[in-house]
Amino acid sequence: MIGDVVADHGLWFRVESGAAASSVRRAAERLGRQVELGEPRVADLAIVSAEITSNLVKHAREGTLLLRPVR
Repeated sequence: MIGDVVADHGLWFRVESGAAASSVRRAAERLGRQVELGEPRVADLAIVSAEITSNLVKHAREGTLLLRPVR
C-alpha cells in the first residue's frame, strides 16, 4: 500500500487464513499513527486487530474486516 492507509471509507481486508493477521496488524498500526494515537494505544490497536483477524479464521473460517477511524 502506498500513502494513507485509510480514506473516509476505510480499508477492507478479506480474511481467509491466519496469514492476513500480519497485514491487518500493520495497517492498524499505520492507521493509529495517522490519527495520532500514542504508541501504547497503537500497540493495543495492533493486538486487537490481530486477535479479531485470528477469531475470524478460527470461528468463521473466513470473512471481511474493515479498518477505519470513527470520529
